[in-house]
Amino acid sequence: MTEAIAADPASAARGQDRTPLWLWPNLLSLDAPLVAIAWQWLFAVSMKVKLPTGVYLVLGLTVWIIYTVDRLFDAERLVDVGKSTARHRFHRAFHKPLLALVLAAVLLDAWLIYTQIARALLVPGLFAGALVAVYFLVRFARKPGEGAPPPREILCGFAFAGGTVVSVYFYGGNLEDVTRTLHPLFFALLCIFNCLAIAAWEREADEANTDPSTASARPNLIAELPVVLFVLAAAAGVLQFIHFPTYGWAVYTGVCVSALLLALLIRFQSRFSSAALRVLADVALLTPLVIAPLVRAWMRTR
Repeated sequence: MTEAIAADPASAARGQDRTPLWLWPNLLSLDAPLVAIAWQWLFAVSMKVKLPTGVYLVLGLTVWIIYTVDRLFDAERLVDVGKSTARHRFHRAFHKPLLALVLAAVLLDAWLIYTQIARALLVPGLFAGALVAVYFLVRFARKPGEGAPPPREILCGFAFAGGTVVSVYFYGGNLEDVTRTLHPLFFALLCIFNCLAIAAWEREADEANTDPSTASARPNLIAELPVVLFVLAAAAGVLQFIHFPTYGWAVYTGVCVSALLLALLIRFQSRFSSAALRVLADVALLTPLVIAPLVRAWMRTR
């Protein structure tokens, strides 16, 4: 996992350098949609809600569009390309084809929303969209190097979690429970800590490009995160025990395992390259791909 990453993805595409296969999902912004769909599935299985296939497709496409647009904006604002991350160099090198793909994805997403999504879901969906709008406003209305870094990791975590779970609660007929239960909050906290860990690993690249993150204001952040993650895992473990076997316990299981994996990754971070850490941080959030089918199989036996 410590292979060198091509300094220029365009050169890698021409065969002058080789980008490792495990990095491509991150370069193509496929990791975040996979994480979102996995957790949407786990929430649905946990709450015994059957979601239309179109709902999963809309979530995946929407997350991909948001992440790709965010990275295209970041790539455009780079000050020191040589000290930027691999994904930002990739988006800078291939901004035109990626922009074309985004436009095509927006049209497809709009068609899916119109044909596959219940009209009543559009209103709560707009609240998640508002969080995304605030995220972009806070990030890009601020001039590079101006003022304190925005709390983008917190905004990103809440927007990601809200957009992931809102459809599950809607189709489950208990939309008001989004703010009454702890499951979405625990998932949001997991997403926030994931973003904070990545920000800490990429702090030098962000600062070199006048785009400081929360990690810039807290240089010891990466040393503090394992403790916080263990607390989150312990709390999720307790709630898992309390809620078993009613709905929600499977989500707490996912949060507990993912938090522990992320804490272990931080503990052994010296063994991996910064690019590998970025990829593995999202892999740690893919626990629903294992937990959801096991929980569903267990439910069928009851």
